[in-house]
Amino acid sequence: GGAQGGRMSKLQCVVVGTGGWAETHLRAYQLCTQVEPVALVGHANAERLEALAGRYGITYRSLSLAEALAATQAEMVDIACNPHYRLEGVRAAEELAEWVGTNEYEVLTNINARVPRVYVTE
Repeated sequence: GGAQGGRMSKLQCVVVGTGGWAETHLRAYQLCTQVEPVALVGHANAERLEALAGRYGITYRSLSLAEALAATQAEMVDIACNPHYRLEGVRAAEELAEWVGTNEYEVLTNINARVPRVYVTE
């Protein structure tokens, strides 16, 4: 994050999941000028991962959250997946928190005042 030419830069986000929740979050990010999804992480279905990433113009795709975080150095993780896979996300957030000098709670929840809530309705 930070200022670039007087403007705040977008928070770079890794989205975890390829189902309906992830797609809903990606639609919301299209309306949000403060967050940019830079990676999409799936778990097993590579075809669904490729299709969803393609629809939203996300070029970095992976089946490993740790690899996505290392490759993109994203500032935010959005875990929008089946509960069975969320523990992996929390563990990766712990590693990211250690790397940036904070705690996993801040990594997972610290969406500060520069990111307004955007509600998407059908």
